[in-house]
Amino acid sequence: MKKNEFLNQLDAALHGLTYQEKQEIMADYTEHFRAGAEQGQGEEEIAAALGNPRSIAKAYRADCMVEQARNKMSASNIFRAVLAVLSLGFFNVVFVLGPFLGLLGALIGLWAGAVGLAIAGPAGAIFAIASLIFPHLVFGLGTMSAIALVFILIGLGALGVLACIGLYYLSVWFYKLTIKYLNFNLRIINGRSAEQ
Repeated sequence: MKKNEFLNQLDAALHGLTYQEKQEIMADYTEHFRAGAEQGQGEEEIAAALGNPRSIAKAYRADCMVEQARNKMSASNIFRAVLAVLSLGFFNVVFVLGPFLGLLGALIGLWAGAVGLAIAGPAGAIFAIASLIFPHLVFGLGTMSAIALVFILIGLGALGVLACIGLYYLSVWFYKLTIKYLNFNLRIINGRSAEQ
C-alpha cells in the first residue's frame, strides 16, 4: 500500500473524532512515512510496518470514546466506550463484555431489590393503616399486629431508601472502575506499558 492510499484510508476511518484529533493523528502518520523514507524504506514497507489503517483508527476511536466517558458520566457514553473497545477484536468480547455484563446485571438486580423495598415498605404500611381505620374492609390483621406491621414496613421502606443511596455510590464506583478497566484493556491491545 502506498503512502497516499494508507493516509486516505486512515483519514476516512477516523470518523467520529474531532478535527484537531484527526489532524494530530494524520500528522503523526505522515511523519512516520517521512522518517521511514529518510531511512531508505519504501512506502509499501512503511505502510506494512504501521499496520492496517482501519485497525489503527478503531484503536484511536476506542481511546476517544473511553476519554469521553471519563469526562462526562452517562450511560450512553459508557456503553459507546464498551462497544468501541469490543470492536477491537474477539479478545475483548471475552475479557470486556463478559465481566461488564455480569457486573451490570448484578447491579441492576441490587437496584431492583432496593427500589422494591423502598416502594413496598410504605405501600404495605398504608395497607396496615387502612386495616386499622377500616377494619370491616380489610381483613386479617388485629390492632396490635397492624401497628407493629406499620413500624416494620416503614423500617423496610427506610432500609430500601438507604440501599438506593448506597447503590448510587456503588454505581458511580462501577462506572469509574469500568473506565479504568477499558483503559487497561486498550493498553494491552495497543502494546503500551501499564505505567501510562
